[in-house]
Amino acid sequence: MKAQKYFGVIVILALLFALVPSTSVSAAASKVPVCHLDKDSGAFILINISDNAYDSHLNHGDVNPGDPIPGMLGMTYGEDCAPVRVFADVTGTWTGASGLVGNLAYTFTMILTQDGTSVNGTIVYSIGITRNVTGTVIGSTFEFTTAAGYWATFVAPDTTGSSIHGFGFDSSGYAVEILATK
Repeated sequence: MKAQKYFGVIVILALLFALVPSTSVSAAASKVPVCHLDKDSGAFILINISDNAYDSHLNHGDVNPGDPIPGMLGMTYGEDCAPVRVFADVTGTWTGASGLVGNLAYTFTMILTQDGTSVNGTIVYSIGITRNVTGTVIGSTFEFTTAAGYWATFVAPDTTGSSIHGFGFDSSGYAVEILATK
């Protein structure tokens, strides 16, 4: 009978002990992901660090996943710290043709400058017409207008940033197409 009584007390104590949180578990710092600059390779690699060390890592050049990459417009550090394109970069000189869908009769050179998602530039047609271009890049879409009231929405450059092929409508409602390369 005494053995059963002691066994019951031990079971109750064990259950109570299991309900009490361990101080070592609750005092542990949480982990946060950072893109750590590997000095040897110059690449960023994903590591998980104590949130207590977070500020010191950022102070010596580490960055957060999702931060923009300096000098690389439209690129951020991905979840694995690899560069990821978040919006198209249309900066540069483009040559191509435009016109009614299926009839790309007007060749041109277009020079674009992009600041964030805003775009400015000029388009010079081979027939001697020059127009100002303004526009916006949203994801992989480049929407632009020209001073003469011509506007269109085009699919922005491919993932290499070297071509545009898209369709839109001019100010008169005609379906238009553009094909250009850098």
